[in-house]
Amino acid sequence: MPTARNMTQLNQMLMRSLKDSMKKVNKKAKKDMQEATSWFYKGKKPVMYVRTGELGKTPKTTYNESQQFTDGGEVSFTAYLDTEHNYSTGDKPNMEQALELADKGKRWIVSSGHWARPTVGNKEFWQRAKDNIEKDFNDTLSMTFTPK
Repeated sequence: MPTARNMTQLNQMLMRSLKDSMKKVNKKAKKDMQEATSWFYKGKKPVMYVRTGELGKTPKTTYNESQQFTDGGEVSFTAYLDTEHNYSTGDKPNMEQALELADKGKRWIVSSGHWARPTVGNKEFWQRAKDNIEKDFNDTLSMTFTPK
């Protein structure tokens, strides 16, 4: 690894390393979220409804590879499940309702006055993703900034 000759060079080297690390973490985070949503679908198959697969389209990140960093800048991104989709069948739940139902079993009152029926699938998939993302973040930064 090169040696910095002044604080500006040191800051640039650190930011470059941090940006490279975050790029790796972002890639791993997307993979973790895809695996977690796929894990949900590996549960029992529903009988009362047909799966749309929309949950598998929800993992997103705000990472921007072309983002410019200056002295004292920051490197960050957010990993999240996109809630923009709205279902057009059944009680037409929004994606946030569907995610809460799928992940935690949190139900709501549908238009008929009854509770929404539970979804069939493995619960707590989002917590699995968050745990894996945190581990990926820690492991990647540790590998980047631990002296060899």
